[in-house]
Amino acid sequence: MNEFDDRKQPVQDVGGDGGDHAAVPGDPIPGAEQGYVEPVRREREEPPLVERTLRDGSVTPMAIYRPKGDPKAIVVLFPGFGMGARYYWPMAQELRDRGYAVLVSELRGQGGQTARATRKSRWGYHDLASVDFPAAVAEARAQFEKDGERLPLYLMCHSMGGQIGGLYLARPEADVDGMITIGSGTPHYIRFEGKEFVRLCWGGPVMWVVATLLGYWPAGPWDLARYGRQSGRHVREWAMFARNGRLRPRNADVNYERLTTRVTTPVLMLSCDGDRDCTPASAIDLASRLPRAARYEFIDERLGHNRWAREPEAVCDRLDRWLTELSDDATIWP
Repeated sequence: MNEFDDRKQPVQDVGGDGGDHAAVPGDPIPGAEQGYVEPVRREREEPPLVERTLRDGSVTPMAIYRPKGDPKAIVVLFPGFGMGARYYWPMAQELRDRGYAVLVSELRGQGGQTARATRKSRWGYHDLASVDFPAAVAEARAQFEKDGERLPLYLMCHSMGGQIGGLYLARPEADVDGMITIGSGTPHYIRFEGKEFVRLCWGGPVMWVVATLLGYWPAGPWDLARYGRQSGRHVREWAMFARNGRLRPRNADVNYERLTTRVTTPVLMLSCDGDRDCTPASAIDLASRLPRAARYEFIDERLGHNRWAREPEAVCDRLDRWLTELSDDATIWP
């Protein structure tokens, strides 16, 4: 799945690592055509960073957003495949302004994370679920919780991040109160139509072959998927997921397929209108892997696969309502 497709849509500064400005909905202009909304500029504030060293010696920078006053909850945000964490700053600032404490992490080998995929340096879904996710959650609790305090903590995961997040929830060390995903689904080609069907049906095997021959997925002119340099193991696991619909991480210490069916931590899976990389069928397929935990909902706003992160109001509104629903009666979920 190409994480960058809807960067072609008219959003300001959506290339690279996210830029320092984002167009967001503003107030209607007096006298303007009815329904027209003038974009306003959201200014990026440089957040403090903390660093966490992983078992492989690589370093993950994590951005910290502290609200004014005591936080009502913690949100740990994970990017999609090929996306740097800086891209999500409008979402992080909106969450902070609503009273959440926010930590934005990187996926290994992306953005400011220092791991470099080679034939010998490789990782996959299991490594991310068992090392990277627990490290970010532990750092968030250390940053935002006072002595003896335990705040509710929720994962917010984009695309690939949600696939990994589901595995993390199945692990014994999972330490969160819920997860919300946006644009997360299975890449299984039968869940798509048209060009996306063809791309996944035939592109997945090509990526598997390239990653196997080189030992990694290359950046540069051969990177037709525009994922950037990626671990060969991770790409091969994703390619098999796209081909046969089964996610079976290599070297796993638990049976993820069995344990995900037992997860009861609440999960809300969202996709937005215009998202070619996560169709409703794709998201519902991923939700079905968490039958006791997950519910899928469609956001009827044309925010595509990525744009919601730059125009975060709709997703934040749904997060607020979801947490209210859970606090009123968690037994209704899913």
